[in-house]
Amino acid sequence: MATKFNMKDYLSSRREEVIAKYNKLAGEQFFSGISLKDFMLQVMRMMEMNAKSEKTADNKFDFILGQVYVNNSSLSFRSTKDDSLRNQYKGTAYMAMV
Repeated sequence: MATKFNMKDYLSSRREEVIAKYNKLAGEQFFSGISLKDFMLQVMRMMEMNAKSEKTADNKFDFILGQVYVNNSSLSFRSTKDDSLRNQYKGTAYMAMV
């Protein structure tokens, strides 16, 4: 009889890879400030949703880890047009649209 796949055991064996990816993310310019615990929980949730066997988990692990990495990088910029509209409609109902 085949053994049942346990996601927690699988992720425990790849824990160092997740921590290394988090440390790389923490050094990025656009790091969102997520904690290591939350980062690991996001990886675990996505793995639980997408991988039901060890073979599938091996195939999807790098992609899911990269996806969580990208989701926690916040790239933002401010437009001068948006800034001028914010100043023009500050304190009015139109501010909700800007």
